[in-house]
Amino acid sequence: MALYYFHVRTDRTLVADEDGIDLPHMEAVRREALVSAHEFSAEARWAGVLAFEITDAQGRVVLRLPIQRRSAACGLVPLSWTEPHRATLH
Repeated sequence: MALYYFHVRTDRTLVADEDGIDLPHMEAVRREALVSAHEFSAEARWAGVLAFEITDAQGRVVLRLPIQRRSAACGLVPLSWTEPHRATLH
């Protein structure tokens, strides 16, 4: 198990997750990010950009997931996500 922090980034600030969550691997981090984004989009009211910025215990960003507003006509579909540790240069 490893500790991951699900910070919320807006276009103006970063709201830090001070507690974190223990998860066994990156697939569990991805699943938790999608579930959390789905729940967050149903409850939160915001304007502008909103995303999860997930870091490991050392503070390295391991995943970014934009949170899409939820509409009555459709469910939540993530716009995109990036995993900095898998980035390659072309």
